[in-house]
Amino acid sequence: MFKKILVGIDGSAMGDKAFNTALTLAKGWGAELFLVHVMPMPTLPNVFPPGAIAYVPESVLQDLTREIKEKAEKTLEERLNQVKEKGVTGQIKVLKGEPASAIASFAQEEGIDLIVVGSRGISGVKELMLGSVSHKISQLARCPILIVK
Repeated sequence: MFKKILVGIDGSAMGDKAFNTALTLAKGWGAELFLVHVMPMPTLPNVFPPGAIAYVPESVLQDLTREIKEKAEKTLEERLNQVKEKGVTGQIKVLKGEPASAIASFAQEEGIDLIVVGSRGISGVKELMLGSVSHKISQLARCPILIVK
């Protein structure tokens, strides 16, 4: 049925449930599993509180970006090992930017047949104000979405 499944990995409990569900589906259908993490780009508002005045050298932001990416890659590699242990083919990808649009764009570019995401990630109160990533993906994506509760 589905040959390419994308699962969003964000480090949350719901993300873990989405991963397990996607892995089960990929194994059952013989699909390839794409493990995707979207990293926010560090900007001054993300690093310092509102109203703070600071100068941060570009090299510091570059170092922070590299550290965030390395941590995400390590997490994805660990998940990919679990995927391979189950006999499923998988790929990892760290994307940059706003999660919903990055995932929807990547899914379209790669010809993804199904996107699996958790119903709530790690964003908490911010999510209630701006709308959930899963909801935004369901509006942007051109393929079926499975939102795991």
